Amino acid sequence: MTGNPAANLIGKRYQLHEPLGRGAMGAVYRATDRLTAQTVAVKRVTVMLENRPLDSSTEKFDTRLALAREFKVLASLRHPHIISVLDYGFDEAGQPFVTMELLQEARPFVLAGQGETLERKIELLVELLQALAYLHRRGILHRDLKPGNVLVTADGKVKVLDFGLAVESDQAKEIAGTIAYMAPEVLQGKQVTVASDLYAVGVMAYELIAGRHPFDVRDTNHLVHAILGNNPDLSLLYAQTFHAGMVPDLDGELGDTLHFEGNQPPTEFLDSALDRTVTYENRVVLDDTEHLVSPPVGEGDIEVDLQPAIPNERYILASIVGRLLAKSPADRYHDAYDVIQELCAAMGQEVPAESAAIRESFLQAAAFVGRNAELDQLTKALTEAMVGQGSAWLVGGESGVGKSRLLDELRTRALVEGVMLLRGQAVAEGGLPYDVWHDPLRRLALTSDVTDVEAGILQDLITDVEDLIGRKVADAVQLEGTAYQQRLLGTIASIFQRQHQPVLLLLEDLQWVSNESLEIVKRLSGMIGELPILIIGSYRIEDRPQLANELAEMKPLKLERLSAEGIAELSVSMLGETGRQPQVLELLQRETEGNVFFMVEVVRALAEEAGRLDQIGRSGLPDYIFAGGIQTVIKRRLERVPAEGQFLLQLAAVSGRELDLAVLEQVKGSLNLEDWLIVCANRAVLEVQDGIWRFAHDKLREAALNAIPAEQQPKFHRQIGEAIEKVYPDALDQAATIAQHWRVAGDVDKERFYSQRAGEHALSISAFSDAIASFERALELLPSPSSDLKIQQIESELHTKLGETLQYTGDYVNAIRRLEKGLQIARTINYQKGSARALNLMGDAYWGQGDYPKAASNCEEGLTISRAINDQRGIARALNRLGMVSAETGDYATAVKRLEESLQFVGVVDDLEGCAMVINNLGTVAYAQGDYPGARRYFAESLTIWQTVGDRRQAAISLMNLGSVAGEQGDFESATRYFQETLETCRAIGNRRGVAMALDNLGFVAELKGDYASATRYFEASLALARAIGNRRGMATTLVNLGHMARAEKGLERAADYYYQALSLAREIQAIPTLMEALIGLADVIPDHNRALTWLGLVMNHSATSEGTKKLAAPVLDKLKSTTVAQKADAAITKGASLDLETVVAEALQERANMLLQMMGRV
Repeated sequence: MTGNPAANLIGKRYQLHEPLGRGAMGAVYRATDRLTAQTVAVKRVTVMLENRPLDSSTEKFDTRLALAREFKVLASLRHPHIISVLDYGFDEAGQPFVTMELLQEARPFVLAGQGETLERKIELLVELLQALAYLHRRGILHRDLKPGNVLVTADGKVKVLDFGLAVESDQAKEIAGTIAYMAPEVLQGKQVTVASDLYAVGVMAYELIAGRHPFDVRDTNHLVHAILGNNPDLSLLYAQTFHAGMVPDLDGELGDTLHFEGNQPPTEFLDSALDRTVTYENRVVLDDTEHLVSPPVGEGDIEVDLQPAIPNERYILASIVGRLLAKSPADRYHDAYDVIQELCAAMGQEVPAESAAIRESFLQAAAFVGRNAELDQLTKALTEAMVGQGSAWLVGGESGVGKSRLLDELRTRALVEGVMLLRGQAVAEGGLPYDVWHDPLRRLALTSDVTDVEAGILQDLITDVEDLIGRKVADAVQLEGTAYQQRLLGTIASIFQRQHQPVLLLLEDLQWVSNESLEIVKRLSGMIGELPILIIGSYRIEDRPQLANELAEMKPLKLERLSAEGIAELSVSMLGETGRQPQVLELLQRETEGNVFFMVEVVRALAEEAGRLDQIGRSGLPDYIFAGGIQTVIKRRLERVPAEGQFLLQLAAVSGRELDLAVLEQVKGSLNLEDWLIVCANRAVLEVQDGIWRFAHDKLREAALNAIPAEQQPKFHRQIGEAIEKVYPDALDQAATIAQHWRVAGDVDKERFYSQRAGEHALSISAFSDAIASFERALELLPSPSSDLKIQQIESELHTKLGETLQYTGDYVNAIRRLEKGLQIARTINYQKGSARALNLMGDAYWGQGDYPKAASNCEEGLTISRAINDQRGIARALNRLGMVSAETGDYATAVKRLEESLQFVGVVDDLEGCAMVINNLGTVAYAQGDYPGARRYFAESLTIWQTVGDRRQAAISLMNLGSVAGEQGDFESATRYFQETLETCRAIGNRRGVAMALDNLGFVAELKGDYASATRYFEASLALARAIGNRRGMATTLVNLGHMARAEKGLERAADYYYQALSLAREIQAIPTLMEALIGLADVIPDHNRALTWLGLVMNHSATSEGTKKLAAPVLDKLKSTTVAQKADAAITKGASLDLETVVAEALQERANMLLQMMGRV
């Protein structure tokens, strides 16, 4: 350990503290998990890669991949007597690490047994053997069993730790462990087996019962000789008195000198252990009677034959321990469970029930088959992301087809490569707003250099952000509606933009996410092309078939059911040779049709019927699995959870797919929650990943929910609702979840209360779709009609808030309808504050529709009421909107007056957002009047405020405005600088529309400077981006600009092509100013001057033509008039003034299409 905290930090998550121990495979430290604030144990594995000479990078990757897969297996182990692996991975240096639960106040195995009764000592041994039986049946050898690696917790439970790291069949000859507990064959460099682990159990059993080690441990050479050639004195095992204090502290006494470094023990050990002839005293002393034993069998082996002279349990125990300590592995036990049976028989006890999950080890760890093509695609994408070529993929398929397994396999590969893994899980109902982003953002807050402003913005989504970043932060300035949403989007995008370590972001079950969460997915997907980020989303096609269209930025990857070949591969992986039997394959094909989840369930059901996996098919197969099909199979799996645990399982299902252990702790009754979790995991009903417990598949949760009788469902939901209220009092982010539970529970008042709170919270964080659903539900639950003034006020507020939310989504028609209803009720009960707010919001909605007279009348009335009740925030809002209405109608003097008064009020209420908006509007008015110094001053001031509140999107707008002012003033250098900064900001926050606009403006500056080549490059880049994001307005504007460039370089036909494309797009979206500008450009390049003058006559006399557009047309008009007879020119212009714009544009486009068709025909 170093004194530098940063040096003792793994993955920016685990802060290492003091070492707890050191073994052959690495060192263990007490550590703090900064993500969960829990104290854990972290093992840094140091031996694996050091002792394996790797000839190539490919071999190194394969070794690390094998390690990662082993770690994944270890993390899946769930047994009451095995320490839980919580996390695993590779640190910044590529060194493996494993995170485990920390056992507080636990004592080493032998020390914990001192002074205990013989019965208690046997209980401890049985618990140790149960853990070993489980490990061995999962294919894991411990290799380093000793008292320090078998602890007894404060509540008396045995916990085995430090097991099985990097054990493969071809590596099991390496010497590992502490000499005092090594089996003879391990010292001789022979194969490590189950019997080797059981030898170590024999040593500890001897110590536990006899009070001392079976051999003299004071001299290492003598110890090695004794292990290889001497027989232990078994008489001590049944002596009447056991002396406490005789157990040597082997870990301390032998220390690190008993840990071999490398594959072989030191030469002096081997010389004395292997190169000499061992002379045995062929007898074992039992009490006072000598019993001859067989002579040595084979090299260095001795066969112990213990025939009981005194038939009591102590003699039998001695016989059992003697067999465990036999020199030859062949003479020892080969199954820990056999030892358990004999120990229990010796003590006259029943064999305890074993919660083994043998078949689950084969089913859950089955080879990944049938998806090689898909995995290759995603692996290639991961490799590309690691070198800065990111991409986003959407994996779709039916439930159970194998989406999660595919993502899990990719996750393992990513861990090997040192890629940071972020995972988000959406939930089906009652989830939190932006729920799929909660866990990824918490991890990013922990590992990234988040600014105080960014932390304040994220605080609404990550309530513990201060704990994660280790400092206090101020609340972010409150923004409303789309301003809030855009700031949040920009902040999240900016944090991802700054990631230098490759990132794999997994987002599961996207079929359930809100539109606001999808907006983040879209933003990130569109900006990661040059970032080291790979995004993989998964979804159920049957639940949201149009999601691929909604997420067009992501590459679709559909998973079909397994083919016949894939079914055969998976069958063999799970069943071995049995899986090749034609009748087995035919049954699997018929019953599952290649659905992976169904296959595993069918095999599990068959194994339960046959007794063992390898017995499937031996006595025939059923024609069908069960009446009722796969649903019955799933039900049977749930029924494997003991009856006393079923109630909690159903409560867990009610609470959601992911388990909130704090909530379940409130409803568990007398059950031990940890034991229940282990039981459910061993039944493959629950699983844990990244420290989060959840149902192993959503179909299991659905089945558990369906098992609750309809009449009992309200009771279950009430219990969960009350538990959440108790665990999370006043937590707004839980309101939507609680409302769902009270809905099923049938408590209308509580559901309405929480629905309203949920809507208000969702609106405050701009989760508009969630807010709309919550407000609508709250309105449904109100008693109507009601004479209660309080209820009427609530109804008015709900309508108004719903209208405000709809306005933010651009649904102005329904927004106005709701606001009118809220206003009507507010007026009826003389609720003036409610009336003023509804009126001001209606003014905003009419403004959004372009109906300026109605916008003005509503805001005027709202202003009057706000002044009457001294609602200063309402006054400021109404004045700001009235000022912008005046500006749009050309009344700049009134606009300035209104805006300056609004500015005074927003200053009084300390509304920074409102202040910035009003100042920006003053700048817009000054710009329109040609007051460029004033405009520049206002835009600079608004920029400072936006930067203060952390709204980088609005800051980019201010920068763009400053660039426009500089361009108008002829300061091209400053204009370029502002637009370049705008470009960088928009790229950082993933605002591709802003990027396109900045590129277009840079092109405009280059055009003004006469640098047509640079201008064209900027415009082409802007056009490509506008096309990619479907921004047709941006496309039309940029096509006009490209037409101008081609015209300036005398490429008249090319210019005409650009202008016609722009004309077509502008017509589709009714962008009238762009239509006019395209017609002006065409008038300058078409050969028919009479038609050109007609078009210009239309432009100059159209009611929608601005003064700026007329200035643009004037030079072209003068040029054409100078080359045309005056009388003809005037006639054409007059004719144009009477023409209909839509008709002219339609005819021009049709003639262009006809001409192109003719040209194609000639070709």
